[in-house]
Amino acid sequence: MISINEAIALIEQNKELTNSISLDIEKSLDYILAENIYCPINMPPFNQSAMDGFAINYNKNVSKYRIIGTLQAGKDPSTFQLKKGEAIRIFTGAAVPESCTSVIQQEWCDFNSKTLSFNKKIANNLNIRPSGEQLKKNMLVLEKGALICAPSIGLLAGIGISKIKVFEKPRIGIVITGDELVPLKSKLTPGKIFESNSYLLNAALNQYGYSSVTTYKVKDDFVATKNIVDKALSENSIVLVSGGISVGDYDYVYKAISEIGVNDVFYKINQKPGKPLYFGKLNTKAIFGLPGNPGSALTCFYIYVLPYLSQLNQRDSPIKKVSVCLEKEYTKKIGRGEFLKAVVSNGKAKICKDQNSSMLTAFIAANALLYIPGELETVGKERAVTAYLLL
Repeated sequence: MISINEAIALIEQNKELTNSISLDIEKSLDYILAENIYCPINMPPFNQSAMDGFAINYNKNVSKYRIIGTLQAGKDPSTFQLKKGEAIRIFTGAAVPESCTSVIQQEWCDFNSKTLSFNKKIANNLNIRPSGEQLKKNMLVLEKGALICAPSIGLLAGIGISKIKVFEKPRIGIVITGDELVPLKSKLTPGKIFESNSYLLNAALNQYGYSSVTTYKVKDDFVATKNIVDKALSENSIVLVSGGISVGDYDYVYKAISEIGVNDVFYKINQKPGKPLYFGKLNTKAIFGLPGNPGSALTCFYIYVLPYLSQLNQRDSPIKKVSVCLEKEYTKKIGRGEFLKAVVSNGKAKICKDQNSSMLTAFIAANALLYIPGELETVGKERAVTAYLLL
């Protein structure tokens, strides 16, 4: 049995980087960028009107300007060469002619078909977005490791980039064990409970952008367990096994993965909840044996599985760590590190009720997991501890 810090370090040491693939930007949402993106153009690519109004060649000695035409967005501005004291009607987003020195918004203008005057004091360099104001050509736009979101896609389209290199998302298999589990919509009979961990883990994976997930279910039988785990490993790059990893008479997972040839990285961590957590490798593939209790499984997912998935794409885990103090003193047994569901606000942490490893109710209220080191027995209100923020 190893410590929590040892387990975290071993996961880091055993990561496998995923390959990069080329994707159309409209299909790249929630992928991780595998290259730096540099702007191929100035953005905007020309001096652009920021207002509906009039483009003028400013002359401080002129009170009335002569209107010589109209220029809407999308039209070539070079057809107009404004002399001092001349103006054109212009609209938001239109390219501003080189001879234009200012754009005056319509609300400041008094005009007819031929002449233009102003009801407020005007000046040079008003309401013109200069070429390259947002981005200059060859400027770094997005860094390798960035998560592609809706604004990223809009920005890339706006500078004319249609394809990007992203890290391929891992295929993930979830193996559910346990004869006591029955599917939703089934009738509960004595000794049975509804199976929930496949829904829990699928939702947690999807929340963080991992959508290539296949679920497998197996009865508590050694041969069946071995065959299903072997199948899951052949079809996926990462396998999460729920339950069956402990030492009960009907827990066959560890024996099965050993016979398949998976190499142990670690088995059992000195922590609560989630002591029987397993992590192993089969060539470049990884397998996690998660506890069957939902609260334990989700805790281990946040602390170990999600960081591993993030490392595959060379990015930090979305679960951020901060230092907080407890609202009330907390006492536990010395020896085992604990992860406690808690609500963190303004640097203070309130420990939730229902910390039992079989319960998910505390996770509904919690926004963090508190880490209490094993060597501590009593944590006072002023003692700082680490909180993993569940965002």
